[in-house]
Amino acid sequence: MIGWSFPPNNDGTTSGFNDGAIDTFAGNRLSSVVREIIQNSLDARKNKEEPVRLCFKLDEIKKGIFDGFHGIEPHLKNSRKMAKEQNLNHVVEYYERALKSLKKRTNVPVLSIHDFNTSGLTGPVDKPVGAWSALVKGAGITQKNSPGSLGSFGHGSKAPFSFSQIRSVFYYTKIAKGKNKFEERFQGKSILQTHESPVDKNSLTQATGFFGYQEKLKPLLNEEVPKWAKDLRNQVTEDTGTSIFVPFTEFREDLYPETRITVIANFYYAIKTGALEVTVNNDLITEENVDDWFHDCRDILVNEQDEIDVQHVENCFQSIATIIEAGFKGRQVVPGFGEFEWYLRINDDLEKRVGIARSSGMLITRKAPMLEVFRNIKSFDMFVCVREGSGSEFLKRLENPTHDNFEFDRIQIPDEKRAIKSKYNSFQKRVREVLNNYASVDIEEEESVDSLGKLFSMVSDGDQNLSDHFERGTVLLIRDGQYKKSSPSTQIDGNSGLTNQGQALGEGKRGGTGNVSNTGGTIESPSGTKEIIAQKSSADDSKGETYKAQNLRVRHSSSSDNRADLFFNSPVSGTFHLRVSRVGEHAAEKVKFKVGGEQVNELLVNLDQSERASLKVQFTEKVNHLAIEASLTEVEKIDEA
Repeated sequence: MIGWSFPPNNDGTTSGFNDGAIDTFAGNRLSSVVREIIQNSLDARKNKEEPVRLCFKLDEIKKGIFDGFHGIEPHLKNSRKMAKEQNLNHVVEYYERALKSLKKRTNVPVLSIHDFNTSGLTGPVDKPVGAWSALVKGAGITQKNSPGSLGSFGHGSKAPFSFSQIRSVFYYTKIAKGKNKFEERFQGKSILQTHESPVDKNSLTQATGFFGYQEKLKPLLNEEVPKWAKDLRNQVTEDTGTSIFVPFTEFREDLYPETRITVIANFYYAIKTGALEVTVNNDLITEENVDDWFHDCRDILVNEQDEIDVQHVENCFQSIATIIEAGFKGRQVVPGFGEFEWYLRINDDLEKRVGIARSSGMLITRKAPMLEVFRNIKSFDMFVCVREGSGSEFLKRLENPTHDNFEFDRIQIPDEKRAIKSKYNSFQKRVREVLNNYASVDIEEEESVDSLGKLFSMVSDGDQNLSDHFERGTVLLIRDGQYKKSSPSTQIDGNSGLTNQGQALGEGKRGGTGNVSNTGGTIESPSGTKEIIAQKSSADDSKGETYKAQNLRVRHSSSSDNRADLFFNSPVSGTFHLRVSRVGEHAAEKVKFKVGGEQVNELLVNLDQSERASLKVQFTEKVNHLAIEASLTEVEKIDEA
């Protein structure tokens, strides 16, 4: 027999009306539905050469043509009866509204969401494995590695239920079953509460019931699928994929603008890169017009805010503006983690935020762990998308149910948590390296030439623990004067690494914002850098683009013959002409080097972007009372052919 069936609970656990997963998404229902469904569809992409396509549309179906619409009524009534016995007045009111809507409506409003160029809900219908079981029958099940998986069907699969007055959803999927062969599946699902069975008054039911074959709760297949479901999908596509129908929906036509806003805000990157196309009612959003839609959505947001997370949308719009207006962009590979793309804009009006997305392109958070505080970095906004692969999977493991942050405590196994933390730490360090290369503040540190050797010998170039207190700039100011060692009672300024009186950091322990102790030893000499060897520049080398050496530090090893160690980073890898200049108030003047008894204006060096360089040099004159900066000009070899 076909119809609704809520299995007996066999005197086991009884469930109330409140469902944690549904309640999680109730606050911003539209945002939740759009985010969850599109992300899941992107995870089930079939043909990587074509975009995943989705369509959001409001339809109407005559109630009398389908038993599944009015057949839920006995279960709603008995659920209302149980809520009365439990003295839950607000729940009773919910069921009464649902029953009134069911009774008075002859046409059923249905929110129809179709995806195609997806694999559909594959897997067996009678075993708890695969995408079909995870979405339709599962609770808290993740099938991310199964063919055709629509993402992590844990809590997110329940988002559409919050938009149904009868807390019910129907699933229709078309999947490939061999060459030019397909299978169609259809089943309904309702989440109410434990109630008295309409068939056996001595039996209580479970909270979740299903529409289909009542025996063993099996779905309808192929010709058994209701005609209205096939017709609505065929109006959009005949391709494989899944349609979700939300009956007696509270979605309204005036929510189409908010739907577009949510699509653009969360999936601009996926659309722009050709991975996704979305139709909202009759409006198609593609990579060709997504920028126009973005500007339109940003303009109307002030007036279109129903059922969406406005703050998250505004955060997303900041990241989208960064993608469009990026002053710098590139890719990075993190060993053991994976690859990510990044976009960066620098502007005094920005808030210093890093937006993180995984492979679907959906922004997860702009306050990721270890990427919230940035010292001695210019005001910036950065968008990072971790590409498909191990890095994206690591982040997926850390996402919370609402997909708006990363939480390490979601990993229960200690060894696995440590491993993922280590990989994530490598990732966030590489993000910070990019920021240091392109957005570091030029800090002018003033100190005596005679005391620089002593001061810099205490600061380890590779000491990561000190980096929060002693930031390296691209310009170092040196002046004549007296070096004063900080007294043990002097407080350290945690932002600059200098005392509040502008004195240099003294010997001893590094205590952050605490006191400087005079009982600790000196800090070890620089480590964690790659020592490079310079050569004289050749006249045969043509010159390309010029960059500023990042995070420059100079340690004078000898004042008698003007020898020094230079520590710096290059923003790109390659062979460069290195120059050092005095920086005055109005102009810069080159400082010459001594190489093999000759005076030269520049040195030839090979640099790796991922490594900090250490270079021993000898100047031709004493570098006293001057500010120093270093520049790197790419070498472009002349093609002898």
